[in-house]
Amino acid sequence: MKEKNEQRWQDILDATVQMINAEGLGGITMTKVAKKAAISQSNIYIYFENKEDLVKQAFLSRKQKMSDYLFAHFNAQASALDNLALFARALYQFAADNPEDADLIQQFQAAPIMATLDLSQDEAGMRFDDIVAALDKGIESGEIRSIDPRVILAMGTNTLLSYERMVRLHQVDPVTTPLSVVIEMILTGCAN
Repeated sequence: MKEKNEQRWQDILDATVQMINAEGLGGITMTKVAKKAAISQSNIYIYFENKEDLVKQAFLSRKQKMSDYLFAHFNAQASALDNLALFARALYQFAADNPEDADLIQQFQAAPIMATLDLSQDEAGMRFDDIVAALDKGIESGEIRSIDPRVILAMGTNTLLSYERMVRLHQVDPVTTPLSVVIEMILTGCAN
């Protein structure tokens, strides 16, 4: 049996992400991914059990990449709203720097396939522990509305990822609708 090659594993995941973004989840087959990754169809099974495992690992790898980026760019600020603004800017920058990954994450978050991938609650959720803790403090102090922080983050994340995509596709002019206005809208909706 052949040994797993880390670069080959990454190439397969990259091909999968590109195909999901181009064709949707329904267009993915192990044969198509193997061809796009330039490996034999039988070799793809060295790395992934089946299509579900491949799709799951593609999502988890991109989610981890985003979590690592946000963790590296988040430093607690003086107020909960400042923390949320910093998180929003970091999330937008991640999406701008990694558009394929952001598109994949957004697609998965909205897709019914999430329920069929045998993801644990921990795997399915986004790991924003630092910002959740900061929002909890803001709720306790009365700075932020008394809403589950995960709801605030879901609304903000979806808004920011959608905004970045619209800017990238030239559907929104970032000069007339700047990121700062979008962040201000999110903060206003959260402020108490």
